[in-house]
Amino acid sequence: MEYKARLGDLENTCFEFFSQKDRLGFFLELAQRLNCEFLERDEADEILKAILVGVTAGEGLGFNRAFWFRFDEDKRCLKGSLALGPGDAKEANAIWEGLKNESIPLFEMLDKVSNHFKDVHHPLNRIIHGVEIPIDKGDHFLVRALRQKEASILHTIPAGEIWPLGGTPIALAPVATGPNLYGVIVADNQILHHPIRSQELESLVLFSTIASMAITKAKICALLKKKIQELDALNKDLFESREWLVKAEKTAEMSRIADRVFHEIRNPLCVVGGLAKVLARRSEEKEISEIASRILQGTERIEESVKDLFRFNEGPELSLEPLEIRSLLQSLFRVISVDLERHGIDGRLTMNIGNVVLYLDLAHFRQCIFHVVHNAIDSMPKGGFLLLTVRPSGPYVVIESSYSGMKGNGENCCAFSRNSEPKAIFGLGLGLNLAKQIVELHGGSFEVSSNRFGGKTVTIALPIKNSAS
Repeated sequence: MEYKARLGDLENTCFEFFSQKDRLGFFLELAQRLNCEFLERDEADEILKAILVGVTAGEGLGFNRAFWFRFDEDKRCLKGSLALGPGDAKEANAIWEGLKNESIPLFEMLDKVSNHFKDVHHPLNRIIHGVEIPIDKGDHFLVRALRQKEASILHTIPAGEIWPLGGTPIALAPVATGPNLYGVIVADNQILHHPIRSQELESLVLFSTIASMAITKAKICALLKKKIQELDALNKDLFESREWLVKAEKTAEMSRIADRVFHEIRNPLCVVGGLAKVLARRSEEKEISEIASRILQGTERIEESVKDLFRFNEGPELSLEPLEIRSLLQSLFRVISVDLERHGIDGRLTMNIGNVVLYLDLAHFRQCIFHVVHNAIDSMPKGGFLLLTVRPSGPYVVIESSYSGMKGNGENCCAFSRNSEPKAIFGLGLGLNLAKQIVELHGGSFEVSSNRFGGKTVTIALPIKNSAS
């Protein structure tokens, strides 16, 4: 008898050993596949489907049923998301008879049961999709499991707590990593009513750990993918904007030269005109007074001719097209920020506007924004900050460019000094003058005012109700 008892114990030990060996192999396959198959897709549900298959598969944990309750951050609740298992004993027998003589790899098994997750008429799916448990209210046992991050076997449903999926015992395994809460895996044996052993709970914890690691890694991969896409978009913008940046740089350089030329002509011209005006008014000799008047008229004509050099006479012919202003300015600012960083300027873009479409000439609008920003850069040779804000204002979209004054001496963009180039033509720099005319050609308004930072604020208002006609 003792021999037979020992032999029986040995057989049970061997059976348990090989069962654990098969289960470990299953765990390794699951971990490997989760590490390779699903990460690029960033689909947490696909990861959890594989986990639930492992929880219910005979080669895995062999639970009768498994459920996934996802933590919904927006609704602040645990929401029933996935269910796997038979609805009753009849369905369970049909499934097990079909699988009795088959040896199906994990992910082939997942393909076979994929329709189960999509079947909205299956009893388990109808129940699970209707469960929402607020995480900030009450003290439901699922919420406790997630908050405490502790797996457990529940033998009795607490009084007053709703559980529409049958009786006990049930195994609870939270899925969480550090401060990140993802949800709770629930498993039970409601069909065969087998007890749940502590070893099975430990194995379920291993599954939940694999799930949390896979979801965390998938989220990291998704974040990296997003950053790569943003870098690709920036590179694309830089490539596409290279030509207009070069043209704009040339225009800016010509603006500086023109500023100096205009300054050098206009200043002595004003002196001559002023002296002629005084001479015409004070001279008692008629001939000298007439000569002075002619000199004054000549200087005024010259000044008007010089002014015309810095105007769009009839204006360029605009080629208007519908452009979504939010994405356009985001694209432009990505390019501009590179130039701001090179000059030691902290640039910020703030937009409080939806998907508003304006009819704009893209090339001239880019040139306008560049002139406004380049004027700010020229005004801050020692660095500073630039704040670009976009907001709706009645029938207009308002774009404001505010920047700090020159560090150290409080000078601003419209100040003259002996050691700096002139920045003013009729109150605006040439670049700003061109930007103003571009805005006005679009039917908008353009204003420059001093701000509390010691610099200037350029305000552009463009009509929303615009058309290409």
